[in-house]
Amino acid sequence: GKTTFSVHLCKKEIKSRIRHFKVLKFLRKLLFMDISNMEEPKLYSNIPLDIKGVQCNEVTIEHLLREKRFNYGSVVYLSEFSLVADSRLVTNDYINDKLLEFFKLFGHETKGGICIVDTQSILDAHYSLKRSIDRHLYIYDTVRWLPFFLIQRVREERYAEDGTAVNSYNEDLETSLKRVLVPKSTWKSFDCYCYSALTD
Repeated sequence: GKTTFSVHLCKKEIKSRIRHFKVLKFLRKLLFMDISNMEEPKLYSNIPLDIKGVQCNEVTIEHLLREKRFNYGSVVYLSEFSLVADSRLVTNDYINDKLLEFFKLFGHETKGGICIVDTQSILDAHYSLKRSIDRHLYIYDTVRWLPFFLIQRVREERYAEDGTAVNSYNEDLETSLKRVLVPKSTWKSFDCYCYSALTD
C-alpha cells in the first residue's frame, strides 16, 4: 500500500497548496500588489497520476540533476525510488553529487516544496536519499474490507544510514501504530502496474 498511501498524501498536499496559492493571489490582486512573480505550485511525478483538477507533470532527468527546476512550493512524487537511482549507482561522481544536492537542497530550490518518495527498501536506494532523511513512515498493513476506505496502520520511524538510529519500543508493535483513513478512490489516480513496461 505504499503507492496508495503516497498518492493519497500527494493529492491532499497539492490541493491544499493550490487553494492557498489562489487565495493569496486573490488577496494580492485585491490590494493591488504585484503578482507577476508568483508561481503556482505544481504536481510532479515519475509515474502517471490522474488527479481531478490537477495537472501532473513529469519528473525528468534534468530535474533530478538540477538542470531544470520545479515551480516553487510544488509537490514532487518519486515512486519506487530504487528503480530511479539504486544503491549500486556510485560510479559516476557527477550524478552522485547532483542527486545528493537534489535532496539536500530540495526545500531551498522549491522554496518550501515537498518531496514524497517511496521504495520497497531504503537499503536499495541511492545514498543521496539515505543521507538526507532522518525519519520515514513504515506501513505495517492495510485493511481493505471497508466499503469506501482503506485503513493503513503506519508508524514514523527514525533512520540513519550508519545504523545509529534505534527504533526501540516498550510496547507491542501493533499498539503504537497510527491509523490513517485513505479513500479507495485513490486507486483511480494511478496505475499500480505502470512499471510492467519494464518487463513487457
